[in-house]
Amino acid sequence: MKPLDPRLLRYSAAARGYLAVTVGLGLAATGLILIQASLLAHVLASAATGTGGTVLAGTLVALLAVLLARAAASYGFETTALRAAAAVKS
Repeated sequence: MKPLDPRLLRYSAAARGYLAVTVGLGLAATGLILIQASLLAHVLASAATGTGGTVLAGTLVALLAVLLARAAASYGFETTALRAAAAVKS
């Protein structure tokens, strides 16, 4: 008995590109989560020390950009995963 059936490799050929994109978007989302946590910690620490809102404006804009990038990565991840599933089924 072979550990990997060669027929599986033929069926998975349709989804390889989608799988690579899905993995890349997953890694990007993970990095964005770490950046978001860092920015949020910076905002909360600065707010706790009494820093004004005008000083934090740049950090808050960066935090918003990271949130939008995470949303786009999540959307792309889900869309690509669904297309990969459809390609494998067909």
